[in-house]
Amino acid sequence: MKAAVLYAPYDLRIEDRPMPSPDRGWVTISVEAAGICGTDISVYEGKHSASLPRVLGHEFCGRILAIGDEVHGLEPGQRVMAEGSWCGDEQHDTDESTHDPCINHQALGRTVDGCFSEAVAVPSGTVHLLPNTVKATEAQSVTTLATAVRAVRRAGELAHKHVAIVGPGHAGLLLLQVCLVFGAQGVAVVGTRENRLQVAKQLGAESTSNIRLPSHKTWLQEPANRDFDVVFEASGTASGLATCFELARKGGRIVSYGIISGPLDSVPGQEIYSKELTILGSRGAEGCYEEAIRLLASGLISVEPLITHVIAIQNAEEGFTIATQRLQDALRIVFVP
Repeated sequence: MKAAVLYAPYDLRIEDRPMPSPDRGWVTISVEAAGICGTDISVYEGKHSASLPRVLGHEFCGRILAIGDEVHGLEPGQRVMAEGSWCGDEQHDTDESTHDPCINHQALGRTVDGCFSEAVAVPSGTVHLLPNTVKATEAQSVTTLATAVRAVRRAGELAHKHVAIVGPGHAGLLLLQVCLVFGAQGVAVVGTRENRLQVAKQLGAESTSNIRLPSHKTWLQEPANRDFDVVFEASGTASGLATCFELARKGGRIVSYGIISGPLDSVPGQEIYSKELTILGSRGAEGCYEEAIRLLASGLISVEPLITHVIAIQNAEEGFTIATQRLQDALRIVFVP
């Protein structure tokens, strides 16, 4: 089978590899579609640790090819997606509410060969069934959609709330739709790329603003564009989090949804005190996959407007070049066999 293997930062090679066989408790899945996530880009660029060489990728969908011993409730031919990480300690309690850290954390595309290939093997406990009505190009986004559902749950009740999102990437635009489904009165979206802000409008954003343009100051002066009840940081940058502090009302809530890997020197700490802000983090998608699949199957979430490129896995290097250099108004890049 064809697989996109990273040997060193920016050294991605397409190789012929044997089809993976499922171990006890595992299944092998034929990949129908897989999307490039920001974490994949960080691994590709050497900014996120991974054991190399490694087949990249962790967000995908497909059909079960084979099942290992002691796998129950799954069978070949079923359409599925799988979670991108799990605890490798069989005795570990996977309930994140216990806050008991796993010492043997495993992740597709980082510690275990991932899904940028024609087939991938995963533990059966990470697998979720997909309805046949959901297209593969849509289903590859279930993991990101599940993280958006978790972020909204972390934010608390959104019904009739004034909401803003900073960062209209793939994750932020799915988050926009989840906020609307959960009853937000209106959602404003702030970003830096006009094409993504246009997509936000198409998907229901009440207003948008490009923070890099002079017009953003005028936008901020309008009463409807300040004093938000809940602000989500979805850009994964410290500057994006700083913008959240500006947008939130007194007593408001900020949810840090994007993965911010650097220091927070630019965040205006005084506003935590003066506005009495509540700041929450949201990590992963634990417990939210089934809800994400339900939302996608119901038609309440639209994925296809976010997909700008569909590329054969043999051309994976082209996909990463487009993503890392931000070419061709790239948003979500999807690999197919």
